[in-house]
Amino acid sequence: MHFPCPQCGANVPVADPTGFVRCPFCACSLFLDLTGVRLHFCYHPRLSPADLPPLLRRRVGAPRASSGAIAGSSRLVFRPFWSFGGAGGARLMPAWPALASFWSGVVPPAGQRTVFDPAAMAGGTEVVEPAVPEAAARIQACGAETAEPGVLIHVPFFELRLRLGSDEREVAVEACSGRVYGTNLGAGAVAAAGGRRRLRRLATAGWVGLFVAGASLPVWWLSAPIVGIGAWILYHLILAQEQEEAG
Repeated sequence: MHFPCPQCGANVPVADPTGFVRCPFCACSLFLDLTGVRLHFCYHPRLSPADLPPLLRRRVGAPRASSGAIAGSSRLVFRPFWSFGGAGGARLMPAWPALASFWSGVVPPAGQRTVFDPAAMAGGTEVVEPAVPEAAARIQACGAETAEPGVLIHVPFFELRLRLGSDEREVAVEACSGRVYGTNLGAGAVAAAGGRRRLRRLATAGWVGLFVAGASLPVWWLSAPIVGIGAWILYHLILAQEQEEAG
């Protein structure tokens, strides 16, 4: 069985109609999809695990995102994406059944992509093979099956679990540009982890202050409206704080 190489046009002999092959004429890496032959590239990591704590700290916006916040060790994983060009730049679609929603928001890394070469991958890394056909990803990305075919790229990520308060969240740090992907990782996520404790402290301090202020006044008809107004203000302050933590 032969397939034309999309890079040089030569006929490439293959024994298996799916999987990874290399053109013997131009040395281009190819992926044999169920719907055709696709060019296959990859990005190589420019970051190390030591770079993760400051990146996470800036992304999450709190000192909790330090080396002690990483649950276990990170692992380097090359994830496959279908890349589709367009007027607004390339768009990436996960080429494997991605369960977490943040994978659909991955943007092309900053760096030069090279020909995919499994032998060049560092030891101990994981390479995820594509399982989503290019045609299906193209329809989802471009909305039309007649759009230009995409190319397959493997993007490296440091994958780990990050402790935020009492919760652990799945996090992927793109190993070229340092972009951090995950669910509910904004500064509000860290604030929400301790939000209930802050609200309890605020409520306790407020009610104690109102009690002391009311007890210090000589007559009840003077202390009652002051305590009532103070309680109303305290209630709305706590309510506003709770809404801010939830948002």
